[in-house]
Amino acid sequence: MKVLFLRPEGGEVESVEGIEVINVSVFRPECLKYELTRREVEALAFTSTNGVRCLDALPKYRKVYAVGPSTAKAVRERLKVEPFVPDEYTVKSLVDLILRDGTKQVTFFRSMLADESDLDPLPRYADVEVVKNYTLILDDAKLKEAKELIEDCSVDYVAITSPSIARVIVPYLKDCVKVVSIGPSTSRELSKYNVKFLESKIHTVPGILSMIKGSEK
Repeated sequence: MKVLFLRPEGGEVESVEGIEVINVSVFRPECLKYELTRREVEALAFTSTNGVRCLDALPKYRKVYAVGPSTAKAVRERLKVEPFVPDEYTVKSLVDLILRDGTKQVTFFRSMLADESDLDPLPRYADVEVVKNYTLILDDAKLKEAKELIEDCSVDYVAITSPSIARVIVPYLKDCVKVVSIGPSTSRELSKYNVKFLESKIHTVPGILSMIKGSEK
């Protein structure tokens, strides 16, 4: 079985028993310069590994939040602290955790392409600042590679791991290839185009692989 993994940050997904993984990064991350408006905040929050990788200046902080295991690992390596991680690895669950903690001031580091509506209702209860410290640049050659693999029915599944990837790959999807979404934000984007897809119950790359293995039994 062959699975095409489309990753926004260029991470390599390793093949596992019974699944040959083909990695194609249709976007490449580009760090952006930014200026801080605060010297000290109660908390920092990260919704992707790129938000961590593209850190430059930082305010003083007391705690850190990360959306999931990969982002948490990047936080531990870069900031040398243990972040708080929600039980479900989604932005909504991250927002819910921050609300439950009663955090009143938080700075998010996010992509220029991120939809800030997914932070609702947090701004009603806390002082929220969003720092855009990276963007994603479409790689036309990689997009062409992914398009050809899908249109030739050369893969059994295509794993879509962000709303941005969903938007650019939707025109090339075919019935011969099953589509898997990593989580709710990506699923909402796919639903706009009436695409048939499966959503991973665990919103991580290992969760996608586990679901695919289970669905093939």
